[in-house]
Amino acid sequence: MFGPPGQAYVYRIYGIHWCLNAVTGKLGHPAAVLIRAAAIEEGVELAIARRGVDEVDRLLRGPGNLCRALGVTGLLNHHPLAQQPLQITGGEPVPDALVARGPRIGITRATDLPLRFWIRGERAVSGRR
Repeated sequence: MFGPPGQAYVYRIYGIHWCLNAVTGKLGHPAAVLIRAAAIEEGVELAIARRGVDEVDRLLRGPGNLCRALGVTGLLNHHPLAQQPLQITGGEPVPDALVARGPRIGITRATDLPLRFWIRGERAVSGRR
């Protein structure tokens, strides 16, 4: 999490689930974004096999489920996110009106801070909005 920006920070939570973060801060400054959900565009069959869930909207819902479906483990910690096999690429800009913001979940401190963001109507986002 302390940089450099653009790399994966992958860790286990509760000793069970892998979590994927994209490091965003400059080297030495702890800043990252937890990837909590995503919409799947390719590799649906493999993700279904890894998760054992065949409802496509639920495949990548939740940080642990996302990592399980994508095959993300600690082996990808420090991986540059501009390179395969785990790559984040640019997409179409999202209009501000479609971006929702609310309190973080699954934490015990600073729960009132509105630092959780999602796209309104995105079916891959969990119901806790």
